[in-house]
Amino acid sequence: MTTTEIYSTYPQETLTDLRETLAGQLEHVFGPVRGSLRHELWVVEKALGMHGAYFSNSGQDKFLNDAVLKNREGGIFLELGGYDGITGSNTLFFEKELGWTGLLIEPVPSNYAQAASVRRCACLNAAVGAPVPVADFLEIRSGYTQSGGLIDSIAPDLLDRIRLHPEHDERIARIPVRSIRDILEDMGIDRIDYLSLDVEGGEMAVLREFPFETVPVDTWSIENISDSPEIPSFMAGKGYEVIEFIGIDEIYRAT
Repeated sequence: MTTTEIYSTYPQETLTDLRETLAGQLEHVFGPVRGSLRHELWVVEKALGMHGAYFSNSGQDKFLNDAVLKNREGGIFLELGGYDGITGSNTLFFEKELGWTGLLIEPVPSNYAQAASVRRCACLNAAVGAPVPVADFLEIRSGYTQSGGLIDSIAPDLLDRIRLHPEHDERIARIPVRSIRDILEDMGIDRIDYLSLDVEGGEMAVLREFPFETVPVDTWSIENISDSPEIPSFMAGKGYEVIEFIGIDEIYRAT
């Protein structure tokens, strides 16, 4: 059972008390531990039947809409690591509720096909990083199915945990890797209101190739599963600051 399913078996009173406890703890912490607390709070609130319009795993979309984007209509998003277009999506709320458009990129062909069948935005089947003719990509068929990525980008300890799942089944595919700079140029994207970056350890490779000088981005959510200081340091050098931690994502906004 998932954590959400487990919590759904709890009495409402227990969930309400737990929600109040977690919300109180959030007032006193900042940093990655805050991300964990926000995720737990989000799961509890989902079990209470809250936030039905939102799709993200830890409440990234709701936070961004409430605190940053404030029901901005007609925006442009870029979602790298879009999975099936619905499950855990950080951008679907903006597309459905606020008329946003943009680009969803997903490297696994079966996931891409699902996303392309349900999303209005453009969808692209590609792996993104430092461009190379071919690289090994871990496609997870069962188990932690949202954790696939370029083998060389996945931390060894994370890879071990992925493979320990009792239902784990994988396939190694040899695929080309494209530069985000080339993709944005080909798609004619010259500004982005919100960029969601979740490529299972390959985030820095994407950031190093990103055309900051020609494509302004208002707000980012960047997965930092290893809590690496390299990502916030790099983003600070590009004029962005961390404004929140949600789950294993860091939220950045231009200073």
